[in-house]
Formats: sequence, structure tokens, C-alpha cells
Amino acid sequence: MIDLRMVASGALWILGLAVILAALSWGNWEAKVSRSRLREALARPHLQCAISAGFVLFCAGLALGANRWWERALWGVLGAFWLVQMAWSIKQKG
Repeated sequence: MIDLRMVASGALWILGLAVILAALSWGNWEAKVSRSRLREALARPHLQCAISAGFVLFCAGLALGANRWWERALWGVLGAFWLVQMAWSIKQKG
């Protein structure tokens, strides 16, 4: 029988890594178009927000798939950190 919790866990962390990869690719494209460095492009708030959202999804997926309570707690704390980072990026945007 398929364990739906593990399927959801795998889907979340893979989606998170896909979001991070897309944000890095977008940043690379913006850097080439504006003829600036990748570091400067990735410092923009909209890309910081996308990268943080990807890390939140990644941490949520690994927390959902964890078997021990302390693993869930550690992934939850790390996910909360990235959530705060994402909120800060959204605040910087507006």
C-alpha cells in the first residue's frame, strides 16, 4: 500500500528544490540581461522571497517525512527561520 504521507513529503521537498532552482535560473537571467553580477541579482527582494519560499517547502517536506520528534522539531525551526526570512523579503518589496 502506498504511504500517502511519504508521497506528500517527497512532493513537498522536491517542489521546494524546484522553486529554488527556478529562482536561481531567473536570477542568472536577470544578471545577464542587466549585465550585473549574479550576487547582485539574487539580492533583489523578489528573488530572495522565491528562494525563501523554496526553502520553506523543502523544510516542510523533510519535517513531514521525519520519523523522530526531534527531527521534526529541527526541520520546523529551520522552516520557521525561512518563513521569517520570506516575510522580511516581502516587507522589503513593499
